[in-house]
Amino acid sequence: MNHLQNTARRAQLIADLRQFAKYLEEHPALPVPHHGVVSLSFHPVCDTDAEAIAEVERVAVLHDLPVQRRSGQHFATLALGCVEYTIVAIEQEAVDAYDAHQSYRSNFRLHYGSGA
Repeated sequence: MNHLQNTARRAQLIADLRQFAKYLEEHPALPVPHHGVVSLSFHPVCDTDAEAIAEVERVAVLHDLPVQRRSGQHFATLALGCVEYTIVAIEQEAVDAYDAHQSYRSNFRLHYGSGA
């Protein structure tokens, strides 16, 4: 899958990032995070888990990034200082398990109080 085909969207994203950086430069009173990162993530849209995982691996190889795997998620992160770009593929089984777990959420209510 070639995600570079949407050149107009790519150009707009680059322009918006530059505009944002310029705005930060011109407005020093605007607070910025002291800790943490500014992140941009991309989730490839593919027909199968295998295709999405292959896309993560393809991008990782192109940019010499390690692919990490955790709980059905496959991702590679490019970090430039406090800014990072992550490409993520989440296996359908992991999505389904998360959805099933969350389906019980409305059935439980935690009450905090004096305990009396």
